[in-house]
Amino acid sequence: MVIGTQRGGTSSLYKYLGRHPGVVPTLRKETEYFTRAYGEGERWYRGHFPLEMRRSVSRVVARRSLQTFEATPDYLVHPLAAQRAAALLPDARIVAMLRNPIDRAFSHYKHMVRLEFEKRSFEQAVAREPEDITPLLQLMASDPRYDATHFLRYSYLTRGHYAEQLRRWLDHYPEMLIVQSEEFYADTPRAFGQILEHLDLEPWQPTEFTNYSYVSAPPSDSGLPEHVRAELADYFRPYNDELYQLIDRDFGWDK
Repeated sequence: MVIGTQRGGTSSLYKYLGRHPGVVPTLRKETEYFTRAYGEGERWYRGHFPLEMRRSVSRVVARRSLQTFEATPDYLVHPLAAQRAAALLPDARIVAMLRNPIDRAFSHYKHMVRLEFEKRSFEQAVAREPEDITPLLQLMASDPRYDATHFLRYSYLTRGHYAEQLRRWLDHYPEMLIVQSEEFYADTPRAFGQILEHLDLEPWQPTEFTNYSYVSAPPSDSGLPEHVRAELADYFRPYNDELYQLIDRDFGWDK
């Protein structure tokens, strides 16, 4: 499972993995089963994956064991997703992609504007977030039936609290792979090779590494005022430090 983060490159990774000859992806990228669709039940979830017959034929004809996967970025941030996943898929291999939380937050905001869910300025949205979003996170943790749609749409800053989110997953999947989004795009062939190794898949590369994570224009921080970036750098610094200590790795986002 690719569990996140949103606006961190999961769409591109889904496309690349889905074309690997030893992999069959889900019918759609995001099943959202362990977040919004958990009430649909296990049979509904398994219906998104290839039939066992197809995997059996592949073992006989192609002499290859197929793997399958899904990619739902909301899994990383949802407080109940990790324990739900571990109960059903305790042996799954997990990949998390983490992007500079400032760039991720602004990209998330622009995405919501494109979808016409967000009418406020970025500064207004992040200023209101602690007051509007924090109580919703508490509801998500305490009420399994709570509809988290509002939280998932507007959690611009909260999604960047990576250490807290990763701890929940590391408790169940201590061998999960954490990929820095900036490194993934800076040298995609090398990063993709490391992901394949983690997933125990044979080396393979697509003909080209197209960026599928944006709609009509490459991702950028265009339009983010410098004073806002400076304020967010101060805001995220303790959260980044907590992350670096947790994974024993410094991504350099504060430099």
